[in-house]
Amino acid sequence: MYLNLIDEGRKAINLAIKFKPNDSDIWNSAGFYWMAYNNFEKSVDAFNKSIQLNPQNAKAWDNKGNALLKLGLIDESAVCKTEAVKLDPRYANNKIK
Repeated sequence: MYLNLIDEGRKAINLAIKFKPNDSDIWNSAGFYWMAYNNFEKSVDAFNKSIQLNPQNAKAWDNKGNALLKLGLIDESAVCKTEAVKLDPRYANNKIK
């Protein structure tokens, strides 16, 4: 059953990307999905695409920082977290995950 949920989630993300490939929020959701399954490299790729589509997406910058931290890339994570705060000061209250 667990593997079915993973597969269904992946199908839903891929379908959303297929229909709206230039939607920054969908790519951010894809990155969050991959983080949930500890695929941090793939999540960083998705967050990068989200940021490429909308460099003002503070949520994607913050999420990318979280994924980079999980990969042990502390300096790169700090750069992303700082960018998120510059774009939206509410991210200053987020704890590093």
